[in-house]
Amino acid sequence: MSDFPEAIDVDYADGEGEGPGDYPSLQHKIEKAVEVTRRGLEQY
Repeated sequence: MSDFPEAIDVDYADGEGEGPGDYPSLQHKIEKAVEVTRRGLEQY
């Protein structure tokens, strides 16, 4: 049997109202990706 949960609560509103200008550099994009990945792993 797998330990994978049947459902994961995902905040699909994350990033709502944001656009490319909110992440002007590659560093900003990487930081956002790390934040999203970290939250996903915490929920898992």
